[in-house]
Amino acid sequence: MSQSQHRLRDMADNVEHAAVDLRNRALSDKPMNWRAWLLILVVLGQLLVLAGVYLGARYPLWVGEEVTLEVVPVDPRDMFRGNYARLEYAISVVPAALLDADDVGRPLRRSERVYVSLARGDDGFWHATGLSRARPDDGIFLRGRIAWHHSEVYRLRYGIEAWFAPKEKALALERDLVSGGVARIRVAPGGRAALAELEADGSEVNGSEVNGSELDSSGLDSSELESPGSAADPG
Repeated sequence: MSQSQHRLRDMADNVEHAAVDLRNRALSDKPMNWRAWLLILVVLGQLLVLAGVYLGARYPLWVGEEVTLEVVPVDPRDMFRGNYARLEYAISVVPAALLDADDVGRPLRRSERVYVSLARGDDGFWHATGLSRARPDDGIFLRGRIAWHHSEVYRLRYGIEAWFAPKEKALALERDLVSGGVARIRVAPGGRAALAELEADGSEVNGSEVNGSELDSSGLDSSELESPGSAADPG
C-alpha cells in the first residue's frame, strides 16, 4: 500500500471516529435537552394555571355588574379557624317554590350547579326571583351550587362566602356582622361573582382597611365555611 493510500486510510479512519464521537455526544446530550424542555414546559404550565386562577377570580371585578346583597348574621365560630370572616347572604337560602317549572319533580342534588335569577327590590338589595339548572337567557343571575336542601328551601353557595383578613380582624369583623351588613359584589355575564366591598355597622370594608388593618377580599370556596353538607366552589 502506497504512502498516499495510507494517508487516505488514516483520514477515513479519523472521519469515521469523529462521526462516531459526534453521534455518541448527540445521543448523550439528547436526554438532557429533553429533560430541560420538559422542565420548562412544566414550569410554564404551572404559571399558566396560576394565571388562569387569578384572572378567573378577578374577571367579575373587571367586567361584572354591581349587585348589592344583604349580609345576614352567622353563628360564632372556633377562634382557631383560618384567616377569614365567614359570610352568609339573604340569598344563601332560596325557597323551593322558586324552582323553575322544568325542574319541578327532579329535586336538585347536593353540589349540583344551579343559577339564581336576581332582581333589585325597593329596599335596594337584590333578591332571588328564580332557581334553575339551566342558565337564564337574560337578566342578572348568580352561578352557585347546592349545599343542602329539604322540601321547603335550598341552601346555596356562590363562592363569595369568605372575606380574608388577619385572624383577629376576621373574628372582629364577624362580631361586627352579628347585626348583618351589606355586600357589594360584581357579577360577570356567566353568573360568576366576586366580592368587591363589605359594610358592617355602617363602616365600609373595601379591601383596604378596617380599624386600621389591611384586608384582602376574595370570593373563595372552603369546605370549612359551612356546617355538614357544604358544597364545592361554583365551577
